[in-house]
Amino acid sequence: GFSVVGKASNPAASDTIQQDFKEGNVSEVNFSINYGYSKSGFETAVLRAGYLVLFKSFGYPLILHENFQLFRRRICDSSLENPNLDSLIISMRDFALKPDQPHFVISAGINGAEFLLVAIRLRLKRTNYTNYLGIFLPVPEQDIDKFYREMKNIKEKYSGATFKFSRESILQ
Repeated sequence: GFSVVGKASNPAASDTIQQDFKEGNVSEVNFSINYGYSKSGFETAVLRAGYLVLFKSFGYPLILHENFQLFRRRICDSSLENPNLDSLIISMRDFALKPDQPHFVISAGINGAEFLLVAIRLRLKRTNYTNYLGIFLPVPEQDIDKFYREMKNIKEKYSGATFKFSRESILQ
């Protein structure tokens, strides 16, 4: 069955649709689901949040660096597929920030891939559910092609692994 969410629907259209169903005027419903659109929009939103945290923490010198221009274009045009964010966005389990800390940045490296990991707290107000996401972004001086290759390798090799970072690696 279908549920019509009143707050998210046009009231006139919602009433008409419900009436058509009730009167048996609708014999079949066809629709397509495009998960790619939702995934791309979500990934772009996480990228934008991480980018803005870096801007807030380090200002223009960092985000205007050549390595961040591809990310800027992706934020401005979510139809772009590059840079591919699939190996850059992670869910951070068994992780918690201080209650007053919505994000922080870690400078670290794994297997020669240097990166900035921006950790972001997401909280749903209605349910008080909290989740933590991270996005890996390159350090300015790193070869960007090497960064993408190594992040892809890290995803394939270490998916599900637990990592610990020293307090000294936390920048903001």
